Amino acid sequence: SFGSSSAAFLEKMGHDFLLFQKEKRRKRVKSRLLIGKSSYHTLKSAGAYAECRFIPDRYLAPTTTWVYQNSVAIVIWSATPLITLIRSKEVAHAYRSHFEILWQSATKSA
Repeated sequence: SFGSSSAAFLEKMGHDFLLFQKEKRRKRVKSRLLIGKSSYHTLKSAGAYAECRFIPDRYLAPTTTWVYQNSVAIVIWSATPLITLIRSKEVAHAYRSHFEILWQSATKSA
């Protein structure tokens, strides 16, 4: 799985974020995450289980996007989080391609 995120996931989900990371570690789910440089220490100290690369904070939005199998989940971290799930091989492929471009241009250290 892979996606992009800000620290909003941790801020809004708290305990559930920790459970999610623990389950990923237990199942050895490998993931890659694009995050803002300012979110690194917050997410790592909270136990984020992912390989991270960094993009400038000015490109962050209050959203998280996960791409897995033939699905794309987009989470909007508003007062009441809103999730849009798209199940489409073509859309997942398009998001994967976009992610790969961003991954290659992102920096490896915060």
